[in-house]
Amino acid sequence: MNEVLAFFKDFSGLINIVIVLAMVGLLYKLFQQTIASKDAKIALLTHQLEATKDFSIDHVTEKFRSLKEYYEVHLHQWYEESIRQLEEEKQKAIKSKEEELIQRLEEEMKKRERLREKYDSQVAEGRALRMRAEDVEVCGAYIVVGRNPYATEMNYFGELDVRNNGEVYDVTWNIARGTQCFNGIGLLNGTIFSVAFKEKSRPSREFKGVVVYEIITPEIMRGHWAAFDSTALGFEECRRK
Repeated sequence: MNEVLAFFKDFSGLINIVIVLAMVGLLYKLFQQTIASKDAKIALLTHQLEATKDFSIDHVTEKFRSLKEYYEVHLHQWYEESIRQLEEEKQKAIKSKEEELIQRLEEEMKKRERLREKYDSQVAEGRALRMRAEDVEVCGAYIVVGRNPYATEMNYFGELDVRNNGEVYDVTWNIARGTQCFNGIGLLNGTIFSVAFKEKSRPSREFKGVVVYEIITPEIMRGHWAAFDSTALGFEECRRK
């Protein structure tokens, strides 16, 4: 009888140990779940905190400041260089007494002035944003004024036409009232428009090159170009008609 009692005593102790271990295991599992839940909440809060930084006053202010600087630099460079070249073209037209060309150049200067004022006003009001790739539409007709490489007084004035042709663009220049004509094929990558061109007005002349434009606003783009075998750059300032 004593042996039976001793057996049950030992057996009940073993059961107690098993129950204790089971409870410890359960508590440990609950503890792990609590830690995992807290880690998930901390990760979510951290993500939300990082996301709110994009809408903070400091972040928005810095973004607007950088956009404002972008416009002030690129837009004003486009305008100032355009006006300088147009004025030089006007002086040449005055010497040659080309009244119709003088009038056209003066009107173009006024249009570029109004365009600059428009964007300056938008920047001041915080409404102007840098061109996004998805907003770019390069097709259309432009008035161009440019400068040839090497020669400091070799400006030119004319028109540029860009048309879509599948995944590429057909580009045509008519410069100096159509006396100089060029054809090109263009590729658009974001806000960068690159064109390989050749002269068609003088087929016997092997004049070829490449121009790379930066699209600044829906109406404005600036480009630098070089002829094959050249070591200097020319440039163009374009305004959509």
